[in-house]
Amino acid sequence: GNDMLPFNYSFYMLIPGVLPMLTSLIPKMMAGQPELPNVSQQVIWALRLLMDWSKDVILALFWIRTSMRTWLLAIRYMPHCCSKYPVLMA
Repeated sequence: GNDMLPFNYSFYMLIPGVLPMLTSLIPKMMAGQPELPNVSQQVIWALRLLMDWSKDVILALFWIRTSMRTWLLAIRYMPHCCSKYPVLMA
């Protein structure tokens, strides 16, 4: 979309915050769930863990993009709402 930050910059801002969660998730996935008897159930369990991790990533990316759009809207609206209060503009 038409934002202040391109998508790849938003993603670069997000990566340092989510990589530690991924590094703690990988050993848990490799250890597996002992009570699941076959490999297909293990794969489904690992995919569920990965989907749970990716949900947080997508949510954080959404909030980065939303906050940038809200900030841009506030900057555009500020001269109209605060012209009679010059102290707020400083």
